[in-house]
Amino acid sequence: MNFCGRWLLLLLAISVTLGCSEKKSTNEIDDRTSPTYQGPAEEAYCSTASAVASPVTITGTAKFQWRQTFGNLIVGGLGAIENTTKPIRRAEVRAKNEAGTVVQCGETDSSGSFSLDLPGNTGTYTIEVNSRAFNDYAKASVLNKPEFNQFYTITTTVASDSSTSVGTMTAPATASANVIAGAFNILDQIVEANTYLKTYAGTGTCASMGCTEINVAPKVNAYWVAGFNPGSYVGTSGGLSFYLPNYARLFILGGINGNTTEADTDHFDNSIILHEFGHFLEDQVFKSNSPGGSHDGQSVIDPRLAWSEGWGNFFQAAVRNSADYVDSQGNTDGSTSLIFNANIEDNTNNTYDDPKPGGSDLSKGYGTNGEGNFREFSVSRVLWDSIDSANDSESITGGFSELWSVVTNQSWGWLASKWKFRSLGLFHKLQSEMGGSATDWSSIRALERQVNSRREYAQYITPDASCADANYFVTIDPDSAVSGSPNTDYFENYDFYHLSLTSAFTGTFLLEYSDSNGAGTKIDLDIRILDKDGRINNSSDIVAQNIDDNASSSPSVAESTSISNLSLPAGDYLIQIFSWNGTGTPAQYNMKLNNIKLCLKDP
Repeated sequence: MNFCGRWLLLLLAISVTLGCSEKKSTNEIDDRTSPTYQGPAEEAYCSTASAVASPVTITGTAKFQWRQTFGNLIVGGLGAIENTTKPIRRAEVRAKNEAGTVVQCGETDSSGSFSLDLPGNTGTYTIEVNSRAFNDYAKASVLNKPEFNQFYTITTTVASDSSTSVGTMTAPATASANVIAGAFNILDQIVEANTYLKTYAGTGTCASMGCTEINVAPKVNAYWVAGFNPGSYVGTSGGLSFYLPNYARLFILGGINGNTTEADTDHFDNSIILHEFGHFLEDQVFKSNSPGGSHDGQSVIDPRLAWSEGWGNFFQAAVRNSADYVDSQGNTDGSTSLIFNANIEDNTNNTYDDPKPGGSDLSKGYGTNGEGNFREFSVSRVLWDSIDSANDSESITGGFSELWSVVTNQSWGWLASKWKFRSLGLFHKLQSEMGGSATDWSSIRALERQVNSRREYAQYITPDASCADANYFVTIDPDSAVSGSPNTDYFENYDFYHLSLTSAFTGTFLLEYSDSNGAGTKIDLDIRILDKDGRINNSSDIVAQNIDDNASSSPSVAESTSISNLSLPAGDYLIQIFSWNGTGTPAQYNMKLNNIKLCLKDP
């Protein structure tokens, strides 16, 4: 089970990693350059029907074959082609004359039906249904590769001697036909996602709560080729679908090395398609601060990454109206299995990211331990619990409009310019402060051991000599002695703060060990100052640090760690406080800038 490969939100530096040169060269990945390549402009969308004198009317219906997953991790996979087809909804329809010139435009409706007027008795026309839409229902193109930007098409011909129906045009899902139905299923899932958004976040749904209403999402390009693995771009042989931040591009796994019947594919794995579209919304409609990176569904991770992946897991479930999150490999034409099948409703199954029990964590000042804020599936479950109809020690339901209001509000909400390093802690803080008709989420937060606070991650710190000593800060509780590198439990063993400088700073950052009652255990406190992207323990993001050993381990010795001659431009910084070595009771400390105490205080 390779969660890292499957749910990777590619690093924002991917264009640097892969190169974004426009110089084209043939290589080992299907004559491709990089996912950032800017190829030829996509052919203009045909949206406006032309008036025709003495017309004949040509009607028809467009559909696609599909497969669905079945079973479980022991016996399951992607099944045979279903006996019933699905309509190709809201897609572009074009008519071309014998010279290949487009003479008429149209679109399919919700049932896949279309109608075009053509000039009567003027010859034979080709009717095309294409894998793209640009209308009030979806703005999306399913294309082959950035180097070509070509959409997929199913066609039929018709003579214009009388009004007639061309019957049903069907995109096949067979390997011999290059699974062209996969392109139309990807488009259909994007239509489905837009339908969901319009229903729960469209006009008249959430404006009273302060949301940004959305009736159709911005334009997205989904790149897919049967048999091609987008993981080739990043040098992985394992199957990979991903969203490319800042480019509004999805890359959907079509198979590996030309194999679509036994290798991993995602063109019929609707969970994966919608998860990646969720990342698109996060990037293009509201904001993501995810640093990217590994996530396996069983680890305490950077809360920004936990939010981002947890959101994607949740969004696919919301659109599908199913708590299952499923990924298949191969299909029954070859060999098949399920790579994973997670139920994000089940918070009793510790297979997926269950926060550790432990009740009250008094050292951190919470009635619950807050670890759920750092876990991907815990994020997914709390968001799902806010909208589902099942009650598992809670009675909250139907909350997507409220959720959407939190993440799209530009004044008090997620989009307010003052917020950086966004995570579930910020989401909970904003949701709990909405007022008005806001739902009380305390019951579902308690289920997941989550807290409505940023004190565990990226709480603002501000110079203020008046705040209380030590206990005013979250404390560090090292759970094991380590050597060579710090422990990587970001919840227990690290503290993170948001330092916002409105002007340049020059001077000293001081981390001062405090043990007012002499009961604590001395540990080696260390400082890192990270830039606005702030990837934890990533050397390229470290602005300054002091990780030197302290001189003494005695609690009676007042020690400090400092960064002198520090010069920071105005901007936002993630302060990382941690222990390289040590065990025992939590360590308390103060932080100071030029000897002025830093206090927890939002602007």
